[in-house]
Amino acid sequence: MNNIQIDLRLRPIRFGFLVRPTDKAKILEIFRLNTCLWGGMFNPIIPYFKRVPSWWERHGFRFENAKQIIDGYLDFFEPDFLVEAEEGLASELGFDSERVLHFENILEKPGEWSRDKHGLSTQDLYYELYKEDFRFESRHKRNVVHVKPKERNFTGFVAASFGNFPIQEKLRYFENNYTSVFEPEHISLDANALLKLFETPHISALRIGKAKLRASYHDHGDHSVFILNTKESKDLMDFWNLRAIYEHVTPIPLQWIEELSPFCKRLILEDRHIRYDQPRSGSFSVTFMFARSIPENYMEEICRDYLRVDEKGVKTRLAEYPNIWGKPSDKVARSTRPALEGDRKKIDVQIEWDNPEIRFDLLFPKFAYKYARRSRVANIVRLENWGNRDRIAAVFPCNYKNPTYPKFRIGRERLLPTTEGLVIFPKYKDIPEWWQLVDGTTAFNRWFNNSRVPATRSDAGRATQQIIETLGGSWGVGHIAHRGVIELLDEMTRSLTKASHCMEFQNKIGNAAKNERLKKRALETLVERKAVELGLELKCSKCNSWSWYSLKQLDYSHTCDLCRKNFDFPVINAVYGKHSRWAYRVVGPFALPNYADGGYAAALAIRFFTDIIGGFHQAKATWSSAQKLKLPSEKIVEVDFMLWYQREEHFETNYPTETVFGEAKSFGKDVFKQHDVDNMKLLVEEFPGAVLVFATMKDEFSPEELDRIKRLAQWGREYDREKRQSRAPVIVLTGTELFAEHSLENSWKEKGGVHKDFIGTGLGRTENLRRLADLTQELYLGMPSYHSAILAKMEKRKQKRMMADTATN
Repeated sequence: MNNIQIDLRLRPIRFGFLVRPTDKAKILEIFRLNTCLWGGMFNPIIPYFKRVPSWWERHGFRFENAKQIIDGYLDFFEPDFLVEAEEGLASELGFDSERVLHFENILEKPGEWSRDKHGLSTQDLYYELYKEDFRFESRHKRNVVHVKPKERNFTGFVAASFGNFPIQEKLRYFENNYTSVFEPEHISLDANALLKLFETPHISALRIGKAKLRASYHDHGDHSVFILNTKESKDLMDFWNLRAIYEHVTPIPLQWIEELSPFCKRLILEDRHIRYDQPRSGSFSVTFMFARSIPENYMEEICRDYLRVDEKGVKTRLAEYPNIWGKPSDKVARSTRPALEGDRKKIDVQIEWDNPEIRFDLLFPKFAYKYARRSRVANIVRLENWGNRDRIAAVFPCNYKNPTYPKFRIGRERLLPTTEGLVIFPKYKDIPEWWQLVDGTTAFNRWFNNSRVPATRSDAGRATQQIIETLGGSWGVGHIAHRGVIELLDEMTRSLTKASHCMEFQNKIGNAAKNERLKKRALETLVERKAVELGLELKCSKCNSWSWYSLKQLDYSHTCDLCRKNFDFPVINAVYGKHSRWAYRVVGPFALPNYADGGYAAALAIRFFTDIIGGFHQAKATWSSAQKLKLPSEKIVEVDFMLWYQREEHFETNYPTETVFGEAKSFGKDVFKQHDVDNMKLLVEEFPGAVLVFATMKDEFSPEELDRIKRLAQWGREYDREKRQSRAPVIVLTGTELFAEHSLENSWKEKGGVHKDFIGTGLGRTENLRRLADLTQELYLGMPSYHSAILAKMEKRKQKRMMADTATN
């Protein structure tokens, strides 16, 4: 029996509201709906337009088209469900139609059939808070407020900042219950009332909807002040999304900037005072952001008249609205949405490898009624197999829009593989889950078949998988990751008995390993994991040839493997070694010639990604050994190894999964042929954005190999405008990387020369596969860095334009 750990997290359903940014009425209705939902203030608003409006970029630049911006918002927030403000807005976004809703699918009206509704309304939450606290008389004022605008133009601002309830007659019960349970102070909002709310802790209708919920923010930066025009619905939308990401955001209406100017200046001075003792040079200030509807010249005027503080060392720091819809850069810290947690638990489940089933109970809010609407909350499931991480597939391609895989919930719908984990929507309390897990090879095989690319495991793939499984996973592969050990094992396959004398074997292992600890580890792994088997070599008394016999085969009489005649066990001269000698013999996949039919190279390459650059919680992966794929063109392509590789984060939201295809070779002068390179290119055309790997145990490439791989790498560097990234990163690995003991940095440092020089320039995050591709292309293919190549291309275009202008004039 083995253990699987299930990390289970409860959070509210995340709705993405798709709306035109200029539709004031619909955006106001979105604010009202979210006031009535548990965790509603964290639900994003996704702007919809056919063409990028002129106000989108303040300086008039157009880096993305409309679809890229919408997709960027979706990728950032990964909504569980899309809610259309108008029917048909989501029709071209590739989102699962069963998870596209309308406003009517959210809140329940009296007498309606609740099973068709989604999300958890605040009614159960109100009742729970009343039972716990609000039914008792408090010694201290709770300061619950019910805010309404004094002027109609501020209705949207009030709804976005403090919440607002639906005005439909059948939904009035939300507001009635709120006022009945919490007995809030009724506030008619103007500039003075807003200032008082800023200065006094309070609980609003919108914020009470996040009770029983913990939010772990990725960004703990400075306090942000967002200056917006309350008449502009697009400004209110931007503020709503900004607050869904950052913990401290204060909205300042442009219409009240004069009245709130002293408050803003006081914020700047207080921030400076709080941070004065921190070891930072320069001045300190609150970050101010201006909504994109405010012209740039007006921004300067506002700063001069209302935000400037006449005190030495104090400045007003301005920031652009964060480009949350853009492709995150690898060179700066990545921002993510906060991780929401209503409850959490970790469960250890025992499984059998032959039938890896797991059963567990999902999490449900204690305050929620047992039976109600269809999908009320979400559970995030992460699987960890600490004993043998390789055996169970736990990483899958992220596809929150319309996933086709995985599906191992018995008799139920598919899971949503996201950067958080596997998302499911429990319908009822106390209904256990039953999952049939699979290994990586099975997972890849099913995924390929779902992608209409039939796949079968090849003979070479079986050898690689058996090597890894025999050694106890990729961690065990690391125990034999020494060039001399691999060469010794291959040398044994070429002998007649496939064996090596015990002392000779141990001495060669010792010579191959770098120290006594590594020697012991390699020897124990090979023997204990039964990669080699102890037996006795006996000399045939009839033909003088040697044959190897396992301990179970030893008897007083034996049959010679060569002459096939019987001979007696040398009972008299057994101890002198002339007729018998103890020897280790390679068995199973380790007995295959040609470096286990290429299995060692593939196993070491897989281990490089899972343990060398992916170890210590840097990344995790699901891998498969070689499979034969039948592409739609009817061409058969064999892939030596493949991975779903995901970089991990400490804030629950990991990086999107990368699909990796690898070609692995052992030794030889010219082993990467043109058909190998062509096949890898075909894979990228079928699976756009995939990462390609050329891995070998040798240290140098032939000029012909370098030329072939370099041309593919240059093709892969081409920019894919739709995906906003390079077409296909190409990673090149040699024995230096495959035989790395602990880390890539240490391996390159020990190698010396140009490898060591690379460390001096700063390797950066080598678990980032695109960064790793850039480094290995520079190191082995002699290519300039990707950044340098882009700058050179831009300069070349600039020179062409200048020449064209000169010719025209």
